[in-house]
Amino acid sequence: MQTRLDKCASLRAAGRDPYPAAMPTSHDLASLRAEFSELPPDTARGVRAVVSGRVVAQRAHRRLSFAVIRQGTAELQLMMAEGALAGSSWQQWRELVDIGDHVMAEGEVITTRTGELSLAVTSWSMLGKSHSAALRTGPGRPPGSHPRYLEMVADPAKIQLVRDRASTTRALREALFAMDYEEMETPLLQAAVSGGSRPFSTWMNAWGSELYLRATSELYLKRLVAGGMDRIFEINRAFRNEGVDARHFPEFTLLEAYTANTDYTHGALLAESLVREVFAAVTEPGAGDSLPEFQRATFVDLLAAHCSLDIDPDSPWRDLRVKATAEGYPDAADVDDETFAMNLFREVVQPTLRRPTFVFDFPEKAAIMARRSRLRSHAVECWSLFIAGLDVGQGCTELTDPMEQRERFLRQQGRSDIPAETPRPTFDEEFLGALYCGLPPLGGLSLGIERLLMAVKGVQSLRDCQSHPISRPRRGPRASGWAPSCDDHAP
Repeated sequence: MQTRLDKCASLRAAGRDPYPAAMPTSHDLASLRAEFSELPPDTARGVRAVVSGRVVAQRAHRRLSFAVIRQGTAELQLMMAEGALAGSSWQQWRELVDIGDHVMAEGEVITTRTGELSLAVTSWSMLGKSHSAALRTGPGRPPGSHPRYLEMVADPAKIQLVRDRASTTRALREALFAMDYEEMETPLLQAAVSGGSRPFSTWMNAWGSELYLRATSELYLKRLVAGGMDRIFEINRAFRNEGVDARHFPEFTLLEAYTANTDYTHGALLAESLVREVFAAVTEPGAGDSLPEFQRATFVDLLAAHCSLDIDPDSPWRDLRVKATAEGYPDAADVDDETFAMNLFREVVQPTLRRPTFVFDFPEKAAIMARRSRLRSHAVECWSLFIAGLDVGQGCTELTDPMEQRERFLRQQGRSDIPAETPRPTFDEEFLGALYCGLPPLGGLSLGIERLLMAVKGVQSLRDCQSHPISRPRRGPRASGWAPSCDDHAP
């Protein structure tokens, strides 16, 4: 770092402000490349341009220097001949400019003999001196050990993923707005534990009470439906204090939407249209038409087909368990029949669901707030959407009977498979009050933004689809905060 600090002082001594105010440019790099994309090799037409970007590569010859600058994901080569720059500018570039610096350059747009679009530089300015070797990823450091901004500087694909995430949420919003849905906001801090996931908890000093970060907005969005909102959605941050792996992260983003006077079949159609909008938004123009046709099947039918089971679709889950264990699938004494069926599906069926597939009619335990199936007595009207083996969304015909919902909450509180350290789901009496007030027939859905992006873009890790994924805290004297060091910012 000291070497770069010395260069910063030398810039000031030479009358160059290393951190100036904004300077106007004539082109951004992407538009410049688009405008001159047809320029033949070894061509100069006298067109001048002023551009800016971060230096990501340099090489020097005896009387000629080359650099590559990057702006977003677009790059441009700079050529600097010794006699083309006034005074000591050429020598100052060679001595004082490093990889990672932000620069502005003015010159003539040309192509080299090999056809590389370039700028023959006649003057340059420093826009932001870097004290970090930001493009060095460091030997032996695992993926995700760098701050996201360094990953973005080193790899333009990371920038594109951030943009794709923004395009995903924008496409979802625009599609829902076009269908007359209204965007809502619900509390991030909640007084009751919802669902069976382990929550993050905090303490509110003013009220002397424990609060929890939300795992879902479902209970609050349904309150709004009870109040008279018929077509609503929210794109929210959700939190679950559980395991971390490629598909699970403690903080993630959900789209949740509810439509009055519909059921889960409408929700599946809505989800399919939304996924197609996202696919079109984050892929090349016209690629949305190439998304495979969405398949539809039931939970029991898929299990029967993949496990070679001869079973009636309306049989109790106990029958499925008995026949599956008879076929050699391992049993587990500590789980009930519904959990056994869901675990078997997750292990045997889910990895095979590469094409977009809606799976309908799950056991009640998979969705305790879904209406009981009108066709299968042991299932609920719930679907999950799988793409590339990932569970990217769920939907159901919502349970609107307050008495049955209360009974299911009681059964959930008594579940033996909830870890002892996990706070028990609590009765949200205000939500039950909304059900007692009366809900119309209701269809709901949720889509995981990160998982959807993983499936559509072929990304292997959920954290790669987040702009600022949390990282494991460092140990030692720097654990309380981050500060530059020679390890992260070598000269």
